[in-house]
Amino acid sequence: MRGIVTFTTDFGLRDPFVAVLKGQVLRRSPDLQLVDITHEITRFQPAEAAFWLGRVSRYFPDGTVHLAVVDPGVGTARALVAVSAERQVFLAPDNGLLAAIAARAGAVARRIDLERLAGLGMATSGGPTFHGRDLLAPVAAELAAGRWAFEALGEVTELAADGSLLPVVATATGWRGSVVTVDSFGNLFSNLEHSSHVIAREQVVSIRGLALPWVSTYGEARPGELVALVNSWGLVEIAQVQGNAAVRLGVGRGEPVALEAFAA
Repeated sequence: MRGIVTFTTDFGLRDPFVAVLKGQVLRRSPDLQLVDITHEITRFQPAEAAFWLGRVSRYFPDGTVHLAVVDPGVGTARALVAVSAERQVFLAPDNGLLAAIAARAGAVARRIDLERLAGLGMATSGGPTFHGRDLLAPVAAELAAGRWAFEALGEVTELAADGSLLPVVATATGWRGSVVTVDSFGNLFSNLEHSSHVIAREQVVSIRGLALPWVSTYGEARPGELVALVNSWGLVEIAQVQGNAAVRLGVGRGEPVALEAFAA
């Protein structure tokens, strides 16, 4: 099977940055399959990239190499890292983007060592503000083509944690989390997960002091109504039926969300 490289960035599509990443991969390994996960991550928000990459990667086959570049610290002393998890490899800056993936059972994280890359024949010079192009894309190509081993990239390391979002915390009556991302429909995705937190119709979802009715799907409510549901990713979502919840509520990423029992 041809190797696969995926791309997750905050570059957008107006500029040629995405094309340059792909060109760097293809000039080394023209037979690879390239897949865009998204290039519309909110600017400078590694946690949002982590949210999507951690969920979308589970739909890819073994051996896939995932390249993620959301890098507000580019050119600083922050490291570049690789994580091997569930028979896939993830490459990114060490800014919390891969912290959750590195925490999976059996995962191994390595700090990418530029001297080792040079020893493998890769040029490690380049501009200080585009490490995705100059360093990570060539590594992705070599890994996906099977020419380099993950173990050759550097020593095992601990990754930087992501502290940019409010953690999910237990309360006396339920859970409190926050909005992780807003999709193109204006739906608010929280970090309250059905698999990790007890979610039942006897609980109420609230945001900005508004208690929202539970639905199983958008069609159960009237157009314009604000609702809460467990979405196709297993997360508590706040939506406006045939509307834009983010605009309606005037909220975005980081907004607190509560899941609590009905008051007696």
